[in-house]
Amino acid sequence: MADRLDPVLRDALVREFRARVYARLGYIEFPHQATWRAATEGYALTTTAVDPTDALPPGCARYQVQYTDPTRVPDVTRIRTEWHLATPRPHGPVHYAALLAAYKAGKSEQMGMWSTGFACIPNALVQLIGVEYKTAEQEFGYLVDALLGSRGMRLKKRHLYFDVRNGRLHLELTNGMTFEVKSWERKESLKGHQVTAMLACESYQLPGLESFTTISQNLRAERGYYAWASTCDAPWLGELHEMGHGRDPDWGCVCGTPGWTNPFSFELRALLRDCPDISLLQPYYKEFPWLTRVTEQHIKGLMTRERFAIAWLGQLGTYAGRVYNYQRGSCLFGPESHPQLFQRTVDDEALDEAAEVSAV
Repeated sequence: MADRLDPVLRDALVREFRARVYARLGYIEFPHQATWRAATEGYALTTTAVDPTDALPPGCARYQVQYTDPTRVPDVTRIRTEWHLATPRPHGPVHYAALLAAYKAGKSEQMGMWSTGFACIPNALVQLIGVEYKTAEQEFGYLVDALLGSRGMRLKKRHLYFDVRNGRLHLELTNGMTFEVKSWERKESLKGHQVTAMLACESYQLPGLESFTTISQNLRAERGYYAWASTCDAPWLGELHEMGHGRDPDWGCVCGTPGWTNPFSFELRALLRDCPDISLLQPYYKEFPWLTRVTEQHIKGLMTRERFAIAWLGQLGTYAGRVYNYQRGSCLFGPESHPQLFQRTVDDEALDEAAEVSAV
């Protein structure tokens, strides 16, 4: 249970400590990551570049971002960095924040790094939730390295357990702050806690909004945060999109981030191999002019249109992740419910006659 801090004071401390962690590690976000973090800190990131030493308008902040030259194929040798102005959000910080993006767009690292900000709050509790313990291993590793590592903050710990096999991923600092990984397979253990922040890792693997609604009461006492990071591989993620785009100002959603945004993981050959239709790239021509050089002769079409939209464009699918609700031993249709399927036909009778002749 975190010490009773006013939420406004707590959020200011978290924001300041998080910035120190980022600076210490030299961690610079891509625009979609910075936009998402800024929203959770009470700001709306703009595209206006500012000098890091200039005085800012009252109530504003600045965030450092990195990106590649949009006129050329993304490459780690062509990364640019600059500071962008952020203006105050009218309704304050987003407490329920979704980061929906393409594969390898930096979601796991962002979750781990974002969570480090809470390390300065005595006796706080942050839970990383995965469908199984291994799901959140990467995010937990990022935060451990940032807080304890020689390149990071070198904080003192009371104990650290990093045992994925036996389901023990737990870090407690000397100020009583605790980070722990929880498995949804043991969801009952999530209930009845007072939590400062929850992070749903690889959210699409979870059973839906149930993974929020059944435990969100744990955040009430501290006015805490719930964060989702995922590819758009499940229909229920559309609810996060709708809530985060105007339905409720306490919710936020950063989505539609394409895979080439992160040059450290981008591979042009893979993009051309998977793209099924050049028309899927055309909406991005203005923002990323290098795509105009891709032709029909370049693409191989290994993916369907919907799979490509999810995997590479970070877009919500229509049917992705849907399965038929079939349980072993259940009968979804039969002679009574679908008699037309069980009527004998002329062909059936002919087959029976042929079988009798063969038997003779």
